[in-house]
Amino acid sequence: MKSIKISSWVVLGLIIALFTTISLLLFVFNAKADAVTSPTNKSVFKDYTFFATSTAQTTFATSTTATSTAITAWFNASGERDDGKFVVAGAKSVTFYFKRGDTLGTGNTGSHAFRPQFTPKVSPTESDWYYFNDWISATSTDVYSTTIALTGTSTSQVGMDMVGRGFYAVRCIAVETTDGDSQCSATAEY
Repeated sequence: MKSIKISSWVVLGLIIALFTTISLLLFVFNAKADAVTSPTNKSVFKDYTFFATSTAQTTFATSTTATSTAITAWFNASGERDDGKFVVAGAKSVTFYFKRGDTLGTGNTGSHAFRPQFTPKVSPTESDWYYFNDWISATSTDVYSTTIALTGTSTSQVGMDMVGRGFYAVRCIAVETTDGDSQCSATAEY
């Protein structure tokens, strides 16, 4: 009689172990299927538009020399602090988009020189910003030094290779010669 009780416990233990193993295998199989069919995580790609007022994004600069960080910091609708710099720490690549035009109808005969800068500092002072001298054209094999010049109504895209570089943030500087306005934005891929 004693051996029957031990056998019942052994059979019960085997049934529980088998049920647990099957449940675990089904869980792992479903988790792998979800990972394959889930959409890409939105946090791997970010965008930023430079030039803002102290309370809102203006998207373009109209002064003769505009620096995107020359604003009073403010918080956008998502609760993110905007102080004119785009944090790109950890990004694989960054692409800048420049545009020159006449949004305000004041004329468009001059030119703009775009001179983006980077900083390795989390809380940079004015002397912590450096010009980037290795821009890669998005539409040709050209490599630019510090300045990307646009005339009339025109656009340009340039990239920054971020691999192996210790950049924390970037900002945009636009220098106008005569008239018109400038727009500067960037995207980062993580």
